[in-house]
Amino acid sequence: MRPVLALVLLFLCCFSLHAQTMFAPPGSEWYHHMPDGLFHSYYAGDTVVAGIACRKVVRSAEVDQSLYNDGLRVNDLPTMYVYNTSDTVFAFNSIFNRFTPIYVFNVNDGDTVRLPILPRDVGILLTASEDSSFSFRVDSVRLKLYDTTTLKTVYMHPFGDIDTNYIFNYGSPAIAFGAYAETIGSIYSALMPIGAPGASLGTESDQWADTLRCYTDGTRTIHLISGECGLPPEEVSIVASSTEAIVYPNPATGLLTVSNLVSGANIAIFDADGRVVYQACAAGNTVVIPVSSLPCSVYVLSITQKGFMTQYRSICVVH
Repeated sequence: MRPVLALVLLFLCCFSLHAQTMFAPPGSEWYHHMPDGLFHSYYAGDTVVAGIACRKVVRSAEVDQSLYNDGLRVNDLPTMYVYNTSDTVFAFNSIFNRFTPIYVFNVNDGDTVRLPILPRDVGILLTASEDSSFSFRVDSVRLKLYDTTTLKTVYMHPFGDIDTNYIFNYGSPAIAFGAYAETIGSIYSALMPIGAPGASLGTESDQWADTLRCYTDGTRTIHLISGECGLPPEEVSIVASSTEAIVYPNPATGLLTVSNLVSGANIAIFDADGRVVYQACAAGNTVVIPVSSLPCSVYVLSITQKGFMTQYRSICVVH
């Protein structure tokens, strides 16, 4: 495919949807590093947007306690709405008010890919164009082993000088290369491409969502770091968020921990048929749930706290 044009990709969007076996299935969660904490993204159910069946991916950030107390906040990250065909992942673009591609896998070495992606501050740093604002060259396409899972991976570099021009990239602001893979998406940045040297489309905050730490979806767990997925980076000892409960490990084998709660929070676990299989009221800010007696499956965890919207998490129990 040389080149991959935005119009061609938008044409793909009109075909009937394939089953979502590649991206954001039930139970999927991502943890990305950030300088002062971590970013958490997770599947939060199915819905329909603009007449297209898609999946909700909720994003939040947990910030180092001391910086949180000093006023650093990364809250209210916009929910992503995504779906995929057999070779392309689409996300709803609120600027264009339609789904546009973010990951394309039917590419070869040397291909040029152009995607219609724009930053929040469009009109300040560049002129809006529905044709494309994100162009990159495919350096190589190969199978790569991530922990215990081999995935098709696209290595790329964006056109432009990252030090002087506003460009998008599947990499952190400090590097001018990137990669994305089936199932897990971007490797060196948030789920969405990051724009540099200006704002970040992936986080829409002053905090960069950096390298992927780990991923799980109930059928596979990919660790790119040592330790538990949901724990903060080694240099961050305490994590805080105004609304986000912390749930780990996921998948769970014996015990599931839910922390950063308000005392009196109601915790419930539902099976695939909607039956309540566990229920408790938090006496403090942490609840430890025994799950060893639950059958291996994907469940929904609900967290209801006074003054906050109910949170839902997909959790996987394995033995």
